[in-house]
Amino acid sequence: MSIVAVLVLLLFKSKPTIPPSVSAGEQRDPFRKAIRKLVQTRAFMLLFFAFSMGLGTFNALATMVQPLVSDYGFSSVRTI
Repeated sequence: MSIVAVLVLLLFKSKPTIPPSVSAGEQRDPFRKAIRKLVQTRAFMLLFFAFSMGLGTFNALATMVQPLVSDYGFSSVRTI
């Protein structure tokens, strides 16, 4: 088993000479730099805020409605 591992380490390159796809051959920013650039983008922040408000509103309404409907036999727990 260790002979196979040594052969793999010696014979295989870390990167192929031809990338497997177009996107694999592109240069990418480091993760932190990409996140910083994303947060500084006005359009992303507006979209993020809009979706956050929608999700927050949905969760708040679902939390408030749950005690009202549980009196009538509705439950989020599924019984078989």
